[in-house]
Amino acid sequence: MLRVLGVLGPLLFAVYTAELSRVVANDGLILHRYADDCQVYISTLLDDVSAMIDQFSRCLDDVEAWLSRAAATEPNQYTSLVAGLQVSTA
Repeated sequence: MLRVLGVLGPLLFAVYTAELSRVVANDGLILHRYADDCQVYISTLLDDVSAMIDQFSRCLDDVEAWLSRAAATEPNQYTSLVAGLQVSTA
């Protein structure tokens, strides 16, 4: 999740995070932006979890590098991780 300091408004937030969308897409993941939140999504089969973790880790490194360039404060102020598992019985 990325929280921007101050009140930017939706349009300025979209401009501010446009490069972040490219950073995440380059790692093959999906970035969802809403209001002042950014969330990275990935899904995988259970057999590919190890590769997915490596891919997600590389993406987090790239996002941290982007935050270092784009944010006025330390990147770890903005970082959180929520992981979940959805199992399909179909």
